[in-house]
Amino acid sequence: MRTETIDDVRKSAASSQTPAGQRSRKPNRVVLFILVGRWLAWLIALAFELYDLVPGANLEGASVLLLVTFVQNVLATIYVPVLRPAARRFLGRVTRNWIDDILVFSVLDMVLALATVYFTGGRESPYYLFAISTLLTPASVLGVRGTVLVGLAFVGSYVLLLATADGEIHSPLRGAEPVDIVAFLAMPVTLAIFVQLLASRSRELILEEQRSRRALRRVIRLREERDVAVAQQERTRLAREIHDGTAQSLYMVTLNLEAAADAAQDTALAEKLSQLLVLVRSTLLEVRGYMFDLRPMLAGDGGFAAALSEQVGEFSKVAGLPVHLSIEGDADRLSASQSTALYRIAQEALANVFQHADASEAWLRLSFDQDNVTLNVRDNGAGMTEDHRAGRGLGHMKERATALHGTLRIESERGCGTSIQAVLPLNRHE
Repeated sequence: MRTETIDDVRKSAASSQTPAGQRSRKPNRVVLFILVGRWLAWLIALAFELYDLVPGANLEGASVLLLVTFVQNVLATIYVPVLRPAARRFLGRVTRNWIDDILVFSVLDMVLALATVYFTGGRESPYYLFAISTLLTPASVLGVRGTVLVGLAFVGSYVLLLATADGEIHSPLRGAEPVDIVAFLAMPVTLAIFVQLLASRSRELILEEQRSRRALRRVIRLREERDVAVAQQERTRLAREIHDGTAQSLYMVTLNLEAAADAAQDTALAEKLSQLLVLVRSTLLEVRGYMFDLRPMLAGDGGFAAALSEQVGEFSKVAGLPVHLSIEGDADRLSASQSTALYRIAQEALANVFQHADASEAWLRLSFDQDNVTLNVRDNGAGMTEDHRAGRGLGHMKERATALHGTLRIESERGCGTSIQAVLPLNRHE
């Protein structure tokens, strides 16, 4: 026997789950058993009538009764997948949901079946087995006590029906052997109880399978959460080592280069030291970027606003460039993917300011309205050349914005600075 593995559940989870609030319409084995039993009983009645196998049966109007019972079986077959929603709405309006629609359908079904038996010869009727098959549906939804009561009600109704008929109807109790009477009384009730137990066991197995699947999915989720937690811990450790080691060393190099450039008497040497200082600062910013990539971006209680503020502070410290940050609105409205995209766009935009703008100041503004979030990064630098507009950094920013159904707009004029604005919709599903 093939055992279902964790990978099997993971692969089938998305395709096998039904939408919330909806039940699977795939018929279970009990329903198939009931439907097969009904159609077999009907086919037996059809054979009895076609070949006149029951001498005492009243076959007047046989074609009409065959059609009526055929329609009964068709309705029973399509009731749950097709007719039940409308029937439940109707009964809900009429009875305020105090009665089950299956029981109403079953009562009407049994009444029609007993009427058919009455008009076709009573005990000698070819539709007796068909009438008994109408007990299967209520037996599948009731408990043992309810099933016994329904079975006894069926037998009592059948006996009362025959007892009040005229002399042409063959009473099952008149002149019958005791064994036949016991068999006649016991068969409907016994069959109904058997179906009830079968349905009850089937429901237990379904519930057990559902519990097992939920438990297995929970194990999968916990294992994945553990793997993510371990990976985040390792990334945080590496980021801390970079921060305390490489980043601090580079920062000390920038301070010493800055001091050496200020103290240099030789103009050419001072210029070379300044160029080297710019290169080291650029390298330090890249290292800081790798550090932020490794670390969980929204770790801690501050969330996205705190992470953005920390990034701006680190940038100002390394680049020696003041950045004025303003956040207007609730950053908690952002999803995780939106927070990540805006964080990376801000990171890339500030890197462009340092590397290309030759600016003395920069401004970063995050604002929210009813439908959108807007991130604007601008500087007072030299403006953007065509080569810069075609660079990979701007391309990455546009890709991040468009991936979340947003836009990225760039405004730049030579000598008047650059403005980069990203707009993302807040209410659109990702």
